[in-house]
Amino acid sequence: MPRDNRLMPLQPGTALGPEGRPLEEKRRYPRVSLDTEVWLGQDGIFARLDKPFGNLSATGACLHIRGLYSVGSVMNVKFCLPDDPESIMSTVVVRNSLAGQGVGVEFLDLSSRTKDRIRFFVAGVRT
Repeated sequence: MPRDNRLMPLQPGTALGPEGRPLEEKRRYPRVSLDTEVWLGQDGIFARLDKPFGNLSATGACLHIRGLYSVGSVMNVKFCLPDDPESIMSTVVVRNSLAGQGVGVEFLDLSSRTKDRIRFFVAGVRT
């Protein structure tokens, strides 16, 4: 198949492979950026994050955190979705951590109703 050399617009956050072509998305749930107040806690002590989510999905998020957290660390997060008065609070586990960039966390205890609220929000942003 001949290679098409035309420039094609890319969605923000699209990862490119070694040949400069977009990589196939492997995540099961779509993610979006979210600019909202986020509180992070351990051992009952919560602190407000200066920079909020890098992205959010129904199963996890990327949090812009300056400190380095060990993979496997357990924390709590609290946040609100825009135009949704009910806050979301969840226990999360750190799945990956990059110094200076943040941590990828997986939600451990969201109800199916809360996951649906997040999915609905993400779908609305992506359309």
